[in-house]
Amino acid sequence: GVSAAVLLLGVWGLDASATPRTGWDGRSLPVATAAMPEAAPIAFIQAATAPCPVAQLPVNGMPNWRVFRPYDIVYRGLIPYVMEPDWYWSLGSNPTGDTAGLAALPTVVSDAELIALADQGYCAVLYDKELARAAIDQDDTELPGRDLGEIRDPDFVSGRYSVYLLDPAP
Repeated sequence: GVSAAVLLLGVWGLDASATPRTGWDGRSLPVATAAMPEAAPIAFIQAATAPCPVAQLPVNGMPNWRVFRPYDIVYRGLIPYVMEPDWYWSLGSNPTGDTAGLAALPTVVSDAELIALADQGYCAVLYDKELARAAIDQDDTELPGRDLGEIRDPDFVSGRYSVYLLDPAP
C-alpha cells in the first residue's frame, strides 16, 4: 500500500547524489532532490523550526483520498515525508494523533483556522497551490483547506507552495 510506495519512492527515487539511474527503457533517470519543488519550502521549515508537526493543505489523505489530474498530484504530498521524515507531515504520519481537526477544516481557511491548527500542535502549514488548483478545476467544492480566505501573508512562497509558520499555543 502507501507505506510500500513511500519506501520505494524514498529508497529508489529520491537520491540527492549525482549518480544517474537507468529506467527500464535504458534512459537516464537522475533525480536531484534540490531541484524538486518541495525542496525549498522544506528547507525553509527546517531552518525555522525544530522537528514538529506540519499540516499539509489542502487535506487530501486517508480515509477520504481524492484522485486528481494530473495523477502525480495525488502522491506529491508524500514527498516531504520521504525527504525529511524528522518533521511530522500530516499526509505521511498523522503527527498530532488527531486527523479529525484537519478533516473538519472548511474549504476556505482563514487566520482562525491557522490559530486552531497551532492549538492542535502544528508548527507550520505547507499549502500546495497546484493541488488546490486541481481541486478547483475538477469542481471539488468540499476539499478541506482548498482555498485561503482572509489570511495573513505567507512566511515563504515558491511557485508551487506557500508556508505559514504557526505560533504554538501558550
